[in-house]
Amino acid sequence: MVSLDDLVDRMDLSTKRLVLKLDVEGLEIGAMIGGAGLLKTDCVVICEDHGNDPSTRFPRTF
Repeated sequence: MVSLDDLVDRMDLSTKRLVLKLDVEGLEIGAMIGGAGLLKTDCVVICEDHGNDPSTRFPRTF
């Protein structure tokens, strides 16, 4: 497993415009933590919430 920040560094993408689509099925918090550096840049975040899944903490935490 690799974090989003590590992926951006490894692939030298820091100066490129990116579109990322993540389907992490309940691991949203970990994905956001792993992309903390990326999220500090000029970016847009779109979050899709599928409703009343009690096992997903992301919509209530984010």
